[in-house]
Amino acid sequence: MILAPPQWRAFSENTAKAIPDGVFVKEERPNPDPALVDRASSNLDALTPCVERSLILKIDVFESDGAVVGGRSVLREIAAFDLAPYSDIVIDASALSIGIGFPLVKYILSQSEVTGQNVHLFACDTPTLDHAIRAHLAERATNIHGFRKVNALYSAVSVAKLWLPQLAPSGEQALQRIFDEVLPNDACPDPKKISGRAYTVACCVEHIKKIKP
Repeated sequence: MILAPPQWRAFSENTAKAIPDGVFVKEERPNPDPALVDRASSNLDALTPCVERSLILKIDVFESDGAVVGGRSVLREIAAFDLAPYSDIVIDASALSIGIGFPLVKYILSQSEVTGQNVHLFACDTPTLDHAIRAHLAERATNIHGFRKVNALYSAVSVAKLWLPQLAPSGEQALQRIFDEVLPNDACPDPKKISGRAYTVACCVEHIKKIKP
């Protein structure tokens, strides 16, 4: 059973170790805000009593040189577990970053297709808190670990790229870095044409279409 913090506080107050095993993912970043560290510790103190056996995985999001390694690191840790005995796996992705949550869920789903296990995925949102979160950006935009570029699925022919960014409040730097990596012919919607707001890209989809001769 895999559980991830932090939205299980209410659950923890109404359960008496009804879940056999819990694996808690704690993302580690350089120079963290002490208040966030204290909050994470408080969440763990509330959540670990919910399960009979708990394990905390401390996952470094960045290498010392700034390279993003969170996705690879969490998969290496999870792959060491024998998930076969469990009929159901529950994943709370509420507090997981995209770079860790997406690879983790993809891995668990791929395993469940072989084993027939039930996978339950949920996420809780707190808009005020979510909008206050500021991402730690890598030096350049890269694909999430385990996800290929869309154009890798196509033959090497002349193509036009239509960029379909998923927009969210704030983060011009992230937007610019992804644009520089994608180098699209056009974007829809075009963030630069939306006045009065700044956007960041939660994910980027490239739609490739052949150019007619």
